[in-house]
Amino acid sequence: MDANLIYEGKIIKIEDTQQVTDRFKKRAFVVETDENYSQLIQAELTQDKCSLIDDYKVGDKVRVHFNIRGREWNGRYFTNLNAWRLERVGAPAANNAPVGDLPPPPEEDAVGNDYEDDLPF
Repeated sequence: MDANLIYEGKIIKIEDTQQVTDRFKKRAFVVETDENYSQLIQAELTQDKCSLIDDYKVGDKVRVHFNIRGREWNGRYFTNLNAWRLERVGAPAANNAPVGDLPPPPEEDAVGNDYEDDLPF
């Protein structure tokens, strides 16, 4: 089941793209939600979606569309928030165009079947 989930907040950290293998890359960023008990949410962009955050900077308010991905590795369980679309919040309509329109297809082999490294992610 792929659930399209959305949250909003302010970007507080953008990491560099990591080339995990010759066929897989990822980029993490952190958003602080704007609520009574704010949350620090780390999401991940993968493959061609890594560049979606290039036009954003720390302090920008964004709406993040993401899917939850989970897997087991050596008896441990890992959960990732896989972002596939970013939108500016509070920007003028002309500058509020969404970046990344469709959810990505499932990444069956991004970490699974023929991933030969021993890292869990």
